[in-house]
Amino acid sequence: MLSFQAHAKQHYTWIFSCACSPDGQFVATSSDDGTAKVWGITNGNLVYTLRPPTEGAVDKVTFSSSGYLATISNRLFDVTVNLWEPLTYILANTFTMEKNRDKCKSNTRSALNNGIAIGSDKCISIWNIEDGSMIRTFGTNAEGLAFSSNYGILASHSDNGEVKLWNPDSGNSIGTLSCFDSRIISLTFSFDDTQLATASDNGAISIWDLKTKGIKAKPTQYYPIDFVTFSLDGGLIAAASKGGVVSIWDGDTGEHRASLTGQSENVLWLQFSYDGSMLASSCPSGVISVWNVQDGSLLRTLKGHKNWVRRVQFSMDNRKLASVSDDGT
Repeated sequence: MLSFQAHAKQHYTWIFSCACSPDGQFVATSSDDGTAKVWGITNGNLVYTLRPPTEGAVDKVTFSSSGYLATISNRLFDVTVNLWEPLTYILANTFTMEKNRDKCKSNTRSALNNGIAIGSDKCISIWNIEDGSMIRTFGTNAEGLAFSSNYGILASHSDNGEVKLWNPDSGNSIGTLSCFDSRIISLTFSFDDTQLATASDNGAISIWDLKTKGIKAKPTQYYPIDFVTFSLDGGLIAAASKGGVVSIWDGDTGEHRASLTGQSENVLWLQFSYDGSMLASSCPSGVISVWNVQDGSLLRTLKGHKNWVRRVQFSMDNRKLASVSDDGT
């Protein structure tokens, strides 16, 4: 059973992102207060406070596979990355990736081993986070990005309804998913990298087979989608719609499995437990709901945050749940 274990409050305003270290011992958070903080996962103790030399909010934190922590600040015409050494968290490098004035529409970023992909309205660029060098660019519009679990595929979506698939090592296109009639809001890979789910603002959800590049299922949904996610084994897919509607479908057939009712707020984040038995949802009021995936019943309501809960994450043993909020906790 999930239980409250540790409360970490040292940020003084909105928390934007969090990331776990590769060894599973630490969690890093970024905030509008201009700092990033590193915490012990088991006890919630603050280990380090990192103050990047650049002014402004720290928008994102991400770990490289070698344990370096990158703190990312996105500003109007550039993105600044500060790189911190593993374990000691001493500042190792700072570099700025400039953006042209016509490229400032999108600020989506994702981690790629020792690289970061940045999407704009003209191109995708991949940068080495350890030395600040540009690795390559792709000449395409990018409203949003997603990496596959093994980092072998980079997916980008644009405002024309297309999803493009790329080999991030070579920069070559490896496929296009099209036939959309609305703007794409969310896309996510299954954890085994065999499927990609896309969701549009008209409520359309498509589950794509990445081997054939064809649609394998189209779950029926009647509300605009905010968020879509797979269970760990890819057997289930959940989507959150306007007004707090959350639905669960079979990831292979698109057959409806359950509807989660009882919440009236928009859902900010969805996360399956590792065993696929539970689904956690967060909302602007600070309430986190934990649901039984099998029958859609509410298992537990977690209250404690006083503002938007941006993200929740189950532990691997499915007994603990971490959350970050705009209330600074």
